[in-house]
Amino acid sequence: FEESAAAAREATRLEPFSWPAWVQLATSGSDVPAARTEAWEAGRQAVHLAPYESASHLAMGVAAMDLDAATARRAFAEALRLNPGDAQAINNLALLDGRAGNIRAAADGFARAASADPTEEIPRRNLRIALVAMLMYGHVGVWVVFVVFARVARNLSEGSPVPRVLGLVFAAIVAVAVVLGVRQYRRMPVGLRRYALTLLRRDLVFGGWSAALVVAVVLLGAGLLGPAGWRHELVNAGLVPMLVGVGLFLVARWRLKRGRF
Repeated sequence: FEESAAAAREATRLEPFSWPAWVQLATSGSDVPAARTEAWEAGRQAVHLAPYESASHLAMGVAAMDLDAATARRAFAEALRLNPGDAQAINNLALLDGRAGNIRAAADGFARAASADPTEEIPRRNLRIALVAMLMYGHVGVWVVFVVFARVARNLSEGSPVPRVLGLVFAAIVAVAVVLGVRQYRRMPVGLRRYALTLLRRDLVFGGWSAALVVAVVLLGAGLLGPAGWRHELVNAGLVPMLVGVGLFLVARWRLKRGRF
């Protein structure tokens, strides 16, 4: 950073009206907390000198991302108005969506950025991370419900009629979760749907974790609704894929935090 920033400062000193020099200074310091104010001012100067260049607004947005999200969003929007195919601007807008908690909009943006520039790896990596986050945390609620119902079922006596009622409630909750999941899936753009399915098929950790969830839910449901003599065996059997799923979830979360999907 220091070398590129020093070179950019020297370029702006020698050619103070060269907007590319100010763009370089703005982008070189955007990732360093101590240099963000300097990067912000450099971005403003780049926009002042070249308001009709998309690169100036892109640099302003990059410099503002960690200081003022609204300013960054406006800058990226202007960069896209001037250059609608700017993959970096699309990607950075999606990053802002992700930071704001709108994971689905972020995934859609990363998909558009990847389409705009298929040679760029960063949007594709960000797309994988966003999809995994969206799908992974959508499953957490089902796991919590499973644990609660499994714990109650294991403590019930053989002749109790309660498991049948619990089974019906559990089946209703799972049905609602499936309907909501399908609705969310259908709202996704076609490209994202295909990518999500590919991720489930090809990623062993994420695919295995999803399969473990399905097996655990089926075994618990069978234990609650099936013959009383098999209840504890089926419920206990469901705990095995649950533990496997928890382990894979932790691995997936670790990979997600490090962007390794």
